[in-house]
Amino acid sequence: MPRRKRNPHSSHGIRLVQSPADIRGDHCVLLVQSAAQLDAVLALPPPQNFRRIWGMCAPFIIRSEILPAVIGRIERVAYFDSPDHLSPIKRKAIEQFDSSVVLGSLFDSSTGLLTLMRADLVSVPISTDVLKKYLGAIKLRPELSADGTMLSSAGKSVPVVNLLMETDAVFRREFRRRTWAQQRDLASRIRHLRKLRRARREDFPGLTSKTIARIERGEIKMPQRETLRLIAIHLGVEIDQLLTGL
Repeated sequence: MPRRKRNPHSSHGIRLVQSPADIRGDHCVLLVQSAAQLDAVLALPPPQNFRRIWGMCAPFIIRSEILPAVIGRIERVAYFDSPDHLSPIKRKAIEQFDSSVVLGSLFDSSTGLLTLMRADLVSVPISTDVLKKYLGAIKLRPELSADGTMLSSAGKSVPVVNLLMETDAVFRREFRRRTWAQQRDLASRIRHLRKLRRARREDFPGLTSKTIARIERGEIKMPQRETLRLIAIHLGVEIDQLLTGL
């Protein structure tokens, strides 16, 4: 019999539980904070038709010799490494299935590969080239902020969203769609798209930087049609998208 598919996006949210005995329903994430709790997971009988536990988070790296047994009972496993183990912000991110928050990271100093563990329990490898672009050459695992949104190394910091956008095409499309939907007026939509395209106000052919600045500040509520056309062309969208956000 095929395993039943379970999609957290269709649920009312993720529930965090402290023990396998507390698991109710499909969308539970088990918080394992000790070796004894991990032993309790391994003591579970192997699932028959579908896996009992949707996800698990642990503040330690699971040994390679027991990892197959864990994966056999759990669909997704993530590692978190903040000093307080799992901050309230990260807990909320798990419950909301927020892929823009990182729980923890693993760094291989021999290869320079960094792996980020997102709050939707997906592991994303970040290449050396991407790390160098934002943080320069690093030899030790970068520090992750308590809220899981910033990564720092040798005095340099980068939002984890930037790294995920560079690496994960699916995340990039979804994040752009979500942030675009949050832009409520013409000024914020133009400003958002300009920054997304990494364009300067001086980069709009046929328009002055002063004009773009006034539009983004809301001083010009409704630019002329030709102005909107030039802005839309440079930002790669239709005029109607600027006006309605759709």
